[in-house]
Amino acid sequence: MLAAQAYLWIDSGLVTYFLLLNGFYAFVLLLGFPVLYRRFQEIGSEELTSLLSTDHVPPITVIIPAHNEEKIIHEAISSVFHLEYPHFSLIVINDGSTDDTLNELKKKYELIQVPPAFPDILKTQPVKAYYRSKKHPNLMVIDKELGGQEDAQNAGINACTSPYFITTDADAIMEPDVLRLLSLSLVTRHNTIGVGGALRLANNCTVEDGVVKEVRLPSTYFTAMQVPEYLRGFFFGRLGWNILGGPFVLCGAFALHEKQAVIEIGGYGHQVPAADIDLTLRLHGKMHELKRPYNIQYVPDATIWTEVPQGYRDLSLQRQRWYCSIMDVVSKYKYMIFNPKYGRLGFLYLPYLLFGEGLGPLIEAFAYGYFLWCFIFGVLNLPFFIMFVLISLGYSTLLTFISLGMEQTTFKKYVSIKEVLKLVGLILIENLGYRQLSVYWRMRGFIRYFTKHRYYREHPERHVYKEK
Repeated sequence: MLAAQAYLWIDSGLVTYFLLLNGFYAFVLLLGFPVLYRRFQEIGSEELTSLLSTDHVPPITVIIPAHNEEKIIHEAISSVFHLEYPHFSLIVINDGSTDDTLNELKKKYELIQVPPAFPDILKTQPVKAYYRSKKHPNLMVIDKELGGQEDAQNAGINACTSPYFITTDADAIMEPDVLRLLSLSLVTRHNTIGVGGALRLANNCTVEDGVVKEVRLPSTYFTAMQVPEYLRGFFFGRLGWNILGGPFVLCGAFALHEKQAVIEIGGYGHQVPAADIDLTLRLHGKMHELKRPYNIQYVPDATIWTEVPQGYRDLSLQRQRWYCSIMDVVSKYKYMIFNPKYGRLGFLYLPYLLFGEGLGPLIEAFAYGYFLWCFIFGVLNLPFFIMFVLISLGYSTLLTFISLGMEQTTFKKYVSIKEVLKLVGLILIENLGYRQLSVYWRMRGFIRYFTKHRYYREHPERHVYKEK
């Protein structure tokens, strides 16, 4: 009798947890609709469009850290030079490369060394030299000792002379209207200190001279299965958060920040599994401490294309690190949880990270083991099992299809019917193996968090967009 009651309590607990979690996901998705509607009104405004074409927009610096990126750095730089924006500059940081990255940059852009004229506001590894391009006056290259991506970004911030900067990766391809779309938030919302955009997968796309010429879905299994994840994560996962006070993370591969606000919190953190979520939460926290009004926004139309891990090992290590980052920020900022001083950061963002993103994979892994146990010993409660599958797996599929519908009725990046049908197929099979692998990777991330490998950053092989 006691055993039967215990099974009932566990069944009910699992179903209730995933019902609440997915109910919150649905709530965030619904909040995204008015945000999307307002965004299209702003984009369609002739007055705003005219303003963004004038010299009255704020200058922006693009910062690209590069470590051993001789094969792909030129595509990223070319994409920046295609930007349709009146005032921008580019800083490329050669972060202790052991390949020919610096020499390639010297030859391609006719670099000449210039005297150092920038204060070391943020501490970094020593800078060896600064270079300016004779061909492109708005291009600077910094050669420094190896310090890691965050250290390189801080060196770029030190040399940045504009009030705003964008950090991106050396394999990222920016669409030409990116700065214009991001800066729209700067002119329409006061006190904006951060704006994030959408990441899309460049794997298997045709890229020429820094421009995505043809969009295709990835051809390999592990790469292709990431498309529904990114679609779901950037559409419903971030858009609705604008109404709730702004997203809790601006993706490190593509985010605009106010320089002074980032300097006030000490720049990008060192020894963190993922610096982007750490930086965004610290910005939220600092603004609450100072009681300063601020805005952090996500805009779905500003897009860059980036290469994602292609093989099992690289993808596994990346997802382990991402989960470690959740554990890290929840542990580091636990004093903010339910602390009235931090407002929505303490009562919404961090509790969501703890009970949703943090506990979710652990509870789901327990559920798989629990239902397998019940099946083996003949005590499986079939109605509850079906409810669990529909709520935890079926609901996720439904949300992804809604995200796809929003995507195809707005931005239509995948124009081929064949590609859209492939994407539908990927969504349908995502929960049949890949999701369980994702849970397994995050379980390994949970274990890894308590080891010395917590801060290990993977270095996946570059395939320069074309898949093998």
